[in-house]
Amino acid sequence: MYDYIAKISCNGAVLDRLTTQSLSSARDWADDNTMVGDLVVISEVLCGIDGVVDEVEHTMSYYIDE
Repeated sequence: MYDYIAKISCNGAVLDRLTTQSLSSARDWADDNTMVGDLVVISEVLCGIDGVVDEVEHTMSYYIDE
């Protein structure tokens, strides 16, 4: 089962991140926690029992411009 990780960054620095089991939750969280100029990257990940997160596929990315 895949999880999703949403990362919010600005000027190359990661400001915040969230790991969730729902793509819509990741998108809603990102939209609620960004400011104009931020970059949002959402990816599918596999979370191992040992806590290691492996990125499987880039799902979407977008800049906040309004």
